[in-house]
Amino acid sequence: MTLRCTSASFTLGTCLPGIYTLRYDGPGGLQAFLTVYVERLNFSFFDYTFVGSNSSNLSATTAFVASLKGNSTLLLQLAIDQLPLFGVDPSSIRAAVLYNASVVPSNTSNGTDVFLIRVQYNVTMVRHGPIDESNLIIDCAITEAVCPHRDLPHP
Repeated sequence: MTLRCTSASFTLGTCLPGIYTLRYDGPGGLQAFLTVYVERLNFSFFDYTFVGSNSSNLSATTAFVASLKGNSTLLLQLAIDQLPLFGVDPSSIRAAVLYNASVVPSNTSNGTDVFLIRVQYNVTMVRHGPIDESNLIIDCAITEAVCPHRDLPHP
């Protein structure tokens, strides 16, 4: 198999995952380089209920739910903090989109009111997994070279 990606290939999504550098040669020996990260993505839906930090306070719990609905950064942080409990590597999380968040009234065994938080959201994650590179031949063109880097860590 020959691996050759061009800027058009990146746009079409036909390049294998990896870190690539595009080199553009210009007049007078000028060169420009662009590093491109290609990732395989996975989408998962999560629906669960949890105890918030102010579970006995309806106003505080309601305010937190309202802030989740209006703050995508807060939702992303919630996913990064809580999804490891479900076996998700937090470094793989790229985005989270809220479908619903609500307050769920409940009672403890001693009759105390507790207000739980139910969240439903979709998470975009990088799909990790080895790629068999033994059959890859890296083909770099003269005017537009696209060569995977294997020694650079992924951010």
